[in-house]
Amino acid sequence: SLSLAGEPYYDKPPLLAWLTAISYSLFGNSEWATRLPSVLASFLTVGFLIHAGRRLLGFREAIFGTALLLLAWGFSSHSRYVTMDSLLTLFTTISTLGIANACHSSKLKTRWLLLAGIAMGLGILSKGPVCAVLVLPPVTLWLMLRRDVSSKEVRSILKSVLVPAGIVAAPWYLLNSTRNPEFLTQFLWKHHVLRFSDAFNHSEPIWYYLPVCFLMMFPASILLPRAIHAMTSGKQKHRSERSSLHGLLLLFSLWTVGFFSMSQCKLPAYVLPALPTLALLIGSVLDTDLRRAVGRRTRVDRLSKRIAIGTCCLSAIVLGAGFQFDGQSLTMVCAAVLAFLLSVCLAIMFPIKRSTSRQTSWLATFAVAFLFVFLCANFLVPSIASKRSILNSISMDESDASLPVVYFGRDSFAATLYLPDREVGYFDEDSLAEVRSWLQRHPQSICVGSDANVERIKNSFGKFGSVEKTPIRHTFKVELRPSRLADSAVGVETRK
Repeated sequence: SLSLAGEPYYDKPPLLAWLTAISYSLFGNSEWATRLPSVLASFLTVGFLIHAGRRLLGFREAIFGTALLLLAWGFSSHSRYVTMDSLLTLFTTISTLGIANACHSSKLKTRWLLLAGIAMGLGILSKGPVCAVLVLPPVTLWLMLRRDVSSKEVRSILKSVLVPAGIVAAPWYLLNSTRNPEFLTQFLWKHHVLRFSDAFNHSEPIWYYLPVCFLMMFPASILLPRAIHAMTSGKQKHRSERSSLHGLLLLFSLWTVGFFSMSQCKLPAYVLPALPTLALLIGSVLDTDLRRAVGRRTRVDRLSKRIAIGTCCLSAIVLGAGFQFDGQSLTMVCAAVLAFLLSVCLAIMFPIKRSTSRQTSWLATFAVAFLFVFLCANFLVPSIASKRSILNSISMDESDASLPVVYFGRDSFAATLYLPDREVGYFDEDSLAEVRSWLQRHPQSICVGSDANVERIKNSFGKFGSVEKTPIRHTFKVELRPSRLADSAVGVETRK
């Protein structure tokens, strides 16, 4: 079983921790090695999307869909996060498209079902039963709606997926349930059922994922209303161009977004598994529109102009926000944004000009969109993360480079990575006496905690110490006066 700071950790399954440990053993302890499993999972997602999409829909649709996924800044940004969401996205994509490939032809392909089952089992080991909850309902409904698949075949297909999934995932769950009686209560009930029905943190309104999905899929999300209309319209031209596979992509995407919208606990990364199927769906619709528009000008030609202009404006905002987080002056921000606007002006002109060919317009649009993703994934997100990272800020502060660090009521999951040469203490909110004892052994220390907890430390020492807030958020410098503490202790003994 997993542990965190010496205590049992029942929040999440172990696959990400196992992969990170393997990465450490191969490449050493570093931030790069920590992020490697998420990066590889995202690369594998892209590779599988091309392979499975080509078999299901065709080469052009797969290429368009994969390109739109890579341009979706939410996918690119989260691929560097050390969370389970990239792994879950990989395994839900393999499970869903694997089942679709197995049922794509008249003859059932069992090897694809085996792959889908193994992926589902690994997904359950990545983030829990939510992997099966995301995949099984839309896939089951899709199979039941198909006229060429009987109910007996539906049961056989699901059995062929669930058996290998159980073989992969069940041993770890059974072993933990046997060794730790509180595992099921903590893991399944608290962190799955209660977190879904009655969130104890990250509570958001039901419409939360509507703007989140638009931003995470941008710029492809500009085409999302068009794709949904093409998939749901009753017009003959739309009905003749879509297949049951498009229905599966739409069902899985809507179910994923709808399921997490019903949850009381919401974070942007939760809907990451919906992005690959949404991108493939939008790519298929875009390819259909471009094929239909061959030899004549249509409304599709105006889309590149709108996407390019909108992306350019958002890129300028991203660049300015990134400079602000890096602490640059307003003058520097304005100069950088102006330079950026001038640099992409030429690329923007291609989609705007009526005389420009369709291929050139779309290539220029993709170039601007790529620049936007590059700025978000490699400039804005790292700037925000660096600014908000307490550990990184402490490690970069040269003025107090040798002081020990104590965490009072706050978790520090990566202290050994960022502060390998410092002594670090961990105490919960109910351990004020232990914190006092630790600080007396380290008269000069950096304390990380809330204002209320640090105020408790200050009041407990009174005139025998000073507490000063540092420029780093939630961080304070504590300096005790050992001589006065010793004199006070001698005075107490004398009075006794």
